[in-house]
Amino acid sequence: MMIGKEIEQTALGLWQVLDRVAAPVFIQDRQHRVIFANRALCQRSHYTASEFLEKIDRIFSSELRNNGAIFTTEIPVIQTGFLYNAAGMAQEISIEKEIVRDANGTPFIVATIEDLISQSKAESTQLQQEIQERKAAEAALVRSQQRLTLLIQQSPFMFVEWSANHKIQTWNATAQRTFGYRRSEAVGQSLDEILPELAREEVLDQIAPLLTQSGVTQQIQTHHTQSGKEIICEWYHYPLLAPNGNVMSIVSMGIDITDRVQSETERRQAEVARLESEQRLSLLIQHAPLAIIEWTPEFIVKDWNPAAEQIFGSSRSLAIGQHCDLWVPDEVQPEVSEVAAKLVERTGGMYNINKNRKSDGKIITCEWHNSQILDADGKVIGIVSMVMDISDRIRLEQEREQTAIALKQSESQLRQQAQELEHAFKQLQKTQTQLIQTEKMSSLGQLVAGIAHEINNPVSFIYGNLEPAKQYIEDLLNIIHLYQTDHPVPSENITEELEDLDLDFLRHDLFKLLDSMGTGAERIRDIVRSLRHFSRHDEADLKAVDLHEGIDSTLMLLQHLMKSSRTAGNSMLRPTIQVVKQYEVLPKVQCYAGLLNQVFINLLSNAIDAINSRWQAEEIDFTPAIEIQTSLFQETDSAEWVRICIIDNGIGMSAATHCRLFDPFFTTKSVGQGSGLGLSVSYQIVTEQHGGRLKCDPRGICEATRVSKRGATFMIEIPVKQLLWS
Repeated sequence: MMIGKEIEQTALGLWQVLDRVAAPVFIQDRQHRVIFANRALCQRSHYTASEFLEKIDRIFSSELRNNGAIFTTEIPVIQTGFLYNAAGMAQEISIEKEIVRDANGTPFIVATIEDLISQSKAESTQLQQEIQERKAAEAALVRSQQRLTLLIQQSPFMFVEWSANHKIQTWNATAQRTFGYRRSEAVGQSLDEILPELAREEVLDQIAPLLTQSGVTQQIQTHHTQSGKEIICEWYHYPLLAPNGNVMSIVSMGIDITDRVQSETERRQAEVARLESEQRLSLLIQHAPLAIIEWTPEFIVKDWNPAAEQIFGSSRSLAIGQHCDLWVPDEVQPEVSEVAAKLVERTGGMYNINKNRKSDGKIITCEWHNSQILDADGKVIGIVSMVMDISDRIRLEQEREQTAIALKQSESQLRQQAQELEHAFKQLQKTQTQLIQTEKMSSLGQLVAGIAHEINNPVSFIYGNLEPAKQYIEDLLNIIHLYQTDHPVPSENITEELEDLDLDFLRHDLFKLLDSMGTGAERIRDIVRSLRHFSRHDEADLKAVDLHEGIDSTLMLLQHLMKSSRTAGNSMLRPTIQVVKQYEVLPKVQCYAGLLNQVFINLLSNAIDAINSRWQAEEIDFTPAIEIQTSLFQETDSAEWVRICIIDNGIGMSAATHCRLFDPFFTTKSVGQGSGLGLSVSYQIVTEQHGGRLKCDPRGICEATRVSKRGATFMIEIPVKQLLWS
């Protein structure tokens, strides 16, 4: 409170100096506001000090209010004009204005008024003396004001001066920085406009009694700055007394203690948190399942929790003060000593696993997590270790590793056995398929060969006797003709028989009948030949054959399936399936002819079934056709191969069907219509017994219809010469 008393004494001195000056004096700031007027000026103008400050524009004429040049040049000027007193009378005066700066360098105008009425010499002398006194007073005033201004402006405390009607008269730089209001914004404002509503009553309770009494009141108050920030200030309020003891105003000296209050609050909170943390840490250490040990830098035990007692078998009272070597076996002493040295020499934690000795001599394996305790200078003042007994875990890991190795070996053996079983199953399935198909084809071949043989004998007898029969009949007809020539008029009975017999028609139609019998016999002989070619019962070994002959024989046997017919599900008559042959000249191919014919009949039968399926689906806007292409190509420079393509424009197949096309027992036909062995056996015949390839393109292209959207293409590729013969 020493600063407040000094300000009060300085302010009283200024008032006394200014009031003793006989000449009228007033002071203006840079905003042209009158901030002071002495008693002589108030007497001259018949205005009170407060009225003079408010009515300056009415009191001085315009030429006396022009202050722009003096603030720019800072050169003293003398202005002449009129002063209008409260009665409205005009007095011609001159004003001498000069610039005076305060301690902060802020310029102010100090103005002295002189009237222009002639005076006597004595009065002039007295006036000069008064002027000298005024100038001395002004100098003292400026020095005192500068000292007061410096004291107020440079003070770390806020200085706020309130008038009796609670309006701000003084607002220093610290108050401006704290609240955000500039001096020009704060001076003249009322208490209601600066303080928040909730704080006004409390502040009034503190400063109102000071208007009628002396003393100092202290207060801590929450405020809001211009930006809306909430701050806490500590205030000291005291009255500013005039020489006569009257209260001129109230001075409030304050300081922003927001940070101090916040720091104190944070300190208290931190202290509470520290105590709670210490309690939690103590509980954590006591109840932790890990051993927690505190060591000195020399690795002497300072603290030892219950988990450490349980792990190492030593009580806390016996462990404290002991060196770590007590629990370290001799064989790991060098390793532990190295870890201890590193912990003391450098910062950062360390992790290690080593063997330890319990108090009963039992060896255990422990996992250690070590960290340094550092002082403010970074010096190691202790070590904290968290320890876990991992003996059981290591034993379980070893057992698990052994189990994993055994399991891996067992899995490998099982995998190998599964592969062998799978391979054996596939071989068994393949063998079963081959046996079934071979037996079936063998029986079929024997049956076909037997039927062909049995049919061939009577057909050969009939075909061989047709020519002699024609000759005999022709001779008989000649005899009849000679008889008619020699006996042109037969008997009545013969004439009747000739009319009933129509001998002329019989003579012409008999030879046509014999020709038809010959044609039928030739047809039967061709069928028998096709049956024998297809069965190849006498050609089970590898021989060079004409593939075209085998294909044609197969087509002959399937001819009845290609004829126009009605299929189930479609009442319309299916047209005859057209067969388009695109044969190139092929050499005789070394192969198992009977087996290869079996492949041809399987593929052609499937093509016919696919066309029938498409017709059954009531797709009648196509011409049923099968195209057979043969060609010769060079597989390698020294190996010739033949390619047979069988293309149909049937219903086609899905991608799923195409993937399983050659699997044994896989079929898309209904139960009883297919065994699923045809394509599987065909694939084995081509690939395994002929070393060739059997492929399928799920799209077919037929030269007869040029339709490529539906159908399938099967491609057989085999070498002309087999390696066995080569």
